[in-house]
Amino acid sequence: MDVTTDLSTAVEEHVSPGETIHFRGGYQFSFPTMHELVRQYWDATLPPGERFTLVAIGAGTWAGPLVLADAVDRLEVAFAGLGYPAPGPHAVTRERAAEGDLEIESWTYLTVIERLRAAALDHPFVPTNSLEGSSVGPADKTARVESPFDDDGSLVIPPLSPDVSVVHGLAGDPDGNVIVSPIQSEGHWGAYAADTVIATVEEVVDGDTVREYGDQTGVPGYAVDAVVETPFGAHPGPVFNPHGVGGVSGYGYDRPFYMDFREASGGADALEAWTEEWVLGTDWAGYLERLGADRLRGLSSQTWPPGSQRAALDDPVVPDTGAEPPAERERMVVWTARELVDRVAAGGHEVVFGGIGVSHLASWLYRELCEREGIEPRPLLVESGTYDFEVPRNDAYIFTPRALPTAKVVDTSVFALGLVMSTARNLSVLTGAQVDRRGNVNSTQLGGDYFVGSGGANDALSNSDEVVLAVEASPHRLVDEVEYVTGPGRNVTTVVTQYGTLRKVDGELQADTAHVPPGESAETRLAALEDAVGWDLGRTGDTDERGWRERDAELVEVLRSVDPQGDFRL
Repeated sequence: MDVTTDLSTAVEEHVSPGETIHFRGGYQFSFPTMHELVRQYWDATLPPGERFTLVAIGAGTWAGPLVLADAVDRLEVAFAGLGYPAPGPHAVTRERAAEGDLEIESWTYLTVIERLRAAALDHPFVPTNSLEGSSVGPADKTARVESPFDDDGSLVIPPLSPDVSVVHGLAGDPDGNVIVSPIQSEGHWGAYAADTVIATVEEVVDGDTVREYGDQTGVPGYAVDAVVETPFGAHPGPVFNPHGVGGVSGYGYDRPFYMDFREASGGADALEAWTEEWVLGTDWAGYLERLGADRLRGLSSQTWPPGSQRAALDDPVVPDTGAEPPAERERMVVWTARELVDRVAAGGHEVVFGGIGVSHLASWLYRELCEREGIEPRPLLVESGTYDFEVPRNDAYIFTPRALPTAKVVDTSVFALGLVMSTARNLSVLTGAQVDRRGNVNSTQLGGDYFVGSGGANDALSNSDEVVLAVEASPHRLVDEVEYVTGPGRNVTTVVTQYGTLRKVDGELQADTAHVPPGESAETRLAALEDAVGWDLGRTGDTDERGWRERDAELVEVLRSVDPQGDFRL
C-alpha cells in the first residue's frame, strides 16, 4: 500500500489533540513535522487535557515554538533546553514550567530509551541501572523488585507507549520502509512502541533501492503510516550518509541559522517573531526557498567534503589570539586533561567517556596530551554511541559530524551508556550546574525552577567505574547540598576546578592540589578555592601543587583550534 503523502495531510490525518507524540532524537530530527504541527495548532486554543505530551531524549530548541503555541502541557524527557552548540535553559520552556502551565517529567537518556524499548517488546516493566540515589524519575513510576533468581534487587520503570512517533530518514519507499542514517543514537524503539508513525525522508525511492540497502532499513513498512518527502528535512541539523544511500547528499549543521534560532528563543516575543517568519509564514518548500540553493549547497559540502573525509580534520582554524594568555577556563580544561591521564593510569580504565561541556573538551585534550607524551590513549566515547574517534577541529560540539568518519564504532546510546559502561572499566568526565560536598550533581532545578535536566549525566554517574567532574568553582556552583540530585556522587572521586583539585576522602570532597599559573603561589590558589566553595573545605593530609608547563600552553592552542568559536572554552 502506498503511504506517501504530503506533510499537511500526514499531520492532519495522523495526529489528534491530547495525544503523546514521540520525536526521535539524534542527528536526524524531523523539523518539517514540528513546523507543520505548529502551523496547524498555533491558533487552535487547545484547552488543558487536549494539549500534547512530547516524548524525546531531548526537547531542544526545536520544541520552543510548539510550547509557545500553548499546544503542549507535558514533556517526558531527559533534557529540555537549548541544545546546539552548548546546553542552556530555554527561556520560554522554563517560564511556562515556573507558571505551572507546563509539566516536565524528568528522565535520563538511557531510561527514556529503556521505557520505549519495553513498550516495543510488550514488557510490563524494565529494570534499569540508572536513577538509584537520585531525584530523577517520578516516585509513581519507579519501584524496587527482588530477583527471583538470587539476592539482588533492581529498580524497575514502566513502558512508554506514544500515540505517534515521528522519525526522519535518508530515504523511504512508497510501502513505508525507511532507511535511516548509520547514526542510530536512541535507535528505533519509539517507532515500534507507537501506535502511529510519521516518517519524513530526504527522498522517496523505489523498493529496489531499499532492497539494495536492506541492512540499513531502520523501520519496516508495516510500522509506518505516512512517508513524506522533505529534502533537507533535518535542517538546521545535519544528515550523515556515508554510503550514499539513494544518492542523498549529507549535510552539516547550519550554525548561523541555529544561533539565530537560539537567540530568538531567549523570550516569548522574539520567538513568536521568529516563528511567524520561518514557520507560520511558509511551508517546507517555501522554507527551503528562503534559505536559498547556495546556502544549502554549502551545507552539503562543508562537513563531508569530496575526497578524503578526514582531510577536514587536518586544516584547523585557529583564532588569532596573538600572545593572549590562557583564560582561567582554558587552563582548567588543560588541568582536567592532565588529571585524566593520572586517573586512567591509576584506575586501569579502558574507555574515557566525555559528557558535554568543558568536560568533553577535557577528554579530547586528554587524547592529544597522551599522543604528545607517548602514552597510548584510551578510546573516547560520547553518549550518542560514537566510540574511539579522533579529535575534530573547527567544531567543539560534542556530537559534531566531523568526528564520525574517524570513529571505529558508530552505534547507539544504549551501546554507550549501557553496554560499554557495563562491560568495560570506564572513567567518565562530566560537569554540572551544581556539585555538593559529596559529589552529587544537579543540572535539573535551580532556585526551585527547572534548568535543563540530566541528559545522559545520571546514566554516566550511576554506571561509571569512576567519575571526574570539571566545574568552575564559585559558591553557587560548589554547594553544601544540591537541591535536586540529577546524578548521584557515589562514583565521583575528583572535582577539577580552575583553582585546584578536590579529592573525595571518607565520602567528602577536600582540597588536594593547587593549580598554580605563572606568577601565583599555591597558597593563594588554595585560599581562592576555599573562598569559592560553599562549605567549610578541608584539606587532604598532603596537598600538592600543579604548575603550568610549556606543553600546557601548546594544549591551549589545540583547544582553541577545536573550539574556535569559544562555545565552551570561554
